[in-house]
Amino acid sequence: MPKETTDSRIREVTLGTTDVKVGGENVMPFCLFEGEMPNRPLIAVEVYDDNPQEWSPVVAQPLADVLADPVAWARKAQDEWGADIIALRLRSTDPKGDDNSPEEAAQTVKAVAEAVDIPVIVYGPEDVDKDGDVLKAAAIAAEG
Repeated sequence: MPKETTDSRIREVTLGTTDVKVGGENVMPFCLFEGEMPNRPLIAVEVYDDNPQEWSPVVAQPLADVLADPVAWARKAQDEWGADIIALRLRSTDPKGDDNSPEEAAQTVKAVAEAVDIPVIVYGPEDVDKDGDVLKAAAIAAEG
């Protein structure tokens, strides 16, 4: 089988102050015969900071006990499902939705970060006018 090699490499990144690393490979995923993949693939579980009322009951049922509590949802993802990373989506701050304040979101970020032992990636409301304020407050709350 012909090999396709490259001198390029995906930059390796350490997530926060943890020992969790992503990237570093110089091959397409799982084409290990062509190069190196120094870090294993990681699984991130997306957690919302609000209860996704628009979900079908069939989809929501397995998470019914945690949907309204992002801290419990994140713990379940870590403890029961073996998540490597929590991807916390701050949907409640969306101006077209609940329009919660950056300070309220920061409290949620801090609570989730303190509740789990894995890295937390934070997503804002995807609103150009509000993302900066929300993510700044989240970064300050989760510092360390």
